[in-house]
Amino acid sequence: MVIAIIGILSSVVLASLTTARSKGQDAAVQQQMSAMRSQAELYFSSNGNKYSTTAGATCAAANTLFAAGATNGLETLLKGVQKTSSAAFNNASLASATNCGVTSAGDAWAVWATLPSGAGTFCVDSTGSAKVTASPMTVSATVCGA
Repeated sequence: MVIAIIGILSSVVLASLTTARSKGQDAAVQQQMSAMRSQAELYFSSNGNKYSTTAGATCAAANTLFAAGATNGLETLLKGVQKTSSAAFNNASLASATNCGVTSAGDAWAVWATLPSGAGTFCVDSTGSAKVTASPMTVSATVCGA
């Protein structure tokens, strides 16, 4: 009888720990992505008030704020999101990630990732929006929820 009670209690504790771990991973993704806004604004002010210096650039282009090897800190934040959740980005390469959008004029951006818990998609954009949406964003979206 005592062994059965201990078994039941341990299963409840393990389930609670799994939920807490998942929520912690979600919070880490949200924090890292929210930090992208300030890094993006630094990039914007240092690059002629544009998030992209190439006309009609996509996120895979070399001259955007999401470019691999950029020194603006965004690549590090994206890698942190990837490390937290292997499903966070559709592609293994940050340079070709399809989970971001930059307007052809270079004046707006958005980036999003599936939360590790599967509770939705977290999105941040150049308007200051940071929110969880139930469904994934459309490719090349530049506003959360669009």
